Amino acid sequence: MRLYSILDLGPNTRSLRATVPEGIVAFLDLQAGEKLDWKMETMNGERVVIVKKAPELEHQIHHD
Repeated sequence: MRLYSILDLGPNTRSLRATVPEGIVAFLDLQAGEKLDWKMETMNGERVVIVKKAPELEHQIHHD
């Protein structure tokens, strides 16, 4: 898989933005506006993030 750059959103936020690669969009069957579920873990001493497509129910409960 290719490497992607992380974009800074500006000085007034600590959030960053990244692109979801086309292959992952297809694999998770993602559509614009859908939510992602992020889970942080440590595996074998390494920090990892598991990202899953959020269930439809969560789309209705968590509004931005």
